[in-house]
Amino acid sequence: MQSRKLRSQVGKDGILHLDIPVGVTDKEIEVMVIYQLLEPSAQAKTPEELGWPPGFFEQTAGSLQDDPIAAIALVHQLTLVTHNTKEFARVKGLQIEDWEEEG
Repeated sequence: MQSRKLRSQVGKDGILHLDIPVGVTDKEIEVMVIYQLLEPSAQAKTPEELGWPPGFFEQTAGSLQDDPIAAIALVHQLTLVTHNTKEFARVKGLQIEDWEEEG
């Protein structure tokens, strides 16, 4: 038995159309559909409610091209290997290694 969760829009005709690839051909399958109406959220969730560490965007956001690289390394608690240590040193909590550094 396989389970899939998806979100879809009911058309103006009131009919829900689903295209679900199941990875089998020429076989009979049984499908069970459970649906729940979703109400639009009145208030947007905070980054922390969405699973981001507190202060993440304040520490990593900016206008530089390398910000997404720093953000990914920080979120996944990775060590960033770069020769551009000056650029990344401004990101609090980011672990940096320079493999080209002498000594």
